[in-house]
Amino acid sequence: MTERVNAGWPQASLVRASHSVRLRGRRAPRLLVAKEDTLMPMTSEPGKLTVMMQAGSWGIVGAMAMSGTRTLTTELGLVGETPPEAVARQAASGLLKQIPPGNRGAVVELSHWAFGAVGGALFGLLPRSLRRRNWAGPAYGLLLWLGFEAGIAPALGLSSATATRPAERAAFAADHILYGLVLAMGLERRDT
Repeated sequence: MTERVNAGWPQASLVRASHSVRLRGRRAPRLLVAKEDTLMPMTSEPGKLTVMMQAGSWGIVGAMAMSGTRTLTTELGLVGETPPEAVARQAASGLLKQIPPGNRGAVVELSHWAFGAVGGALFGLLPRSLRRRNWAGPAYGLLLWLGFEAGIAPALGLSSATATRPAERAAFAADHILYGLVLAMGLERRDT
């Protein structure tokens, strides 16, 4: 059941639904503007900073999901050394020596989550129309992985950059797809 309320605009009125309304296969807000037989949500997209902060939070969750996947792939013998471990051992070993040995693993993990947050915030900069496409999150995750493989790893002189490891690279590509999926679906859930 819906209730029409005159909104004061020519050929427009508010529609207040007493139940969930479906609009193009998605749940629409309960309060909509009806104008010329078109329903539009009355809310607008949150500010870009808000979206970036939410995306950064989902980037952390995505990085955590990647960590779980990497634990599994490492235990299965598909991955020898994860990229965060390689960076810590080969490129940032001087910094890590300042951390007590028992805390180094936690610092490496927290660093990975921080990179996940930055990646998420950058995803939040993309236009909403692009972020909401089904392929956007997984494609973004793959682009991050390719950027690391083709740019960051060689620039840091990581030995993994020159090694041929098809199973390991496939596992890293898959966990980056997971990262992008978690990121995009998390933002979609927040309707940002």
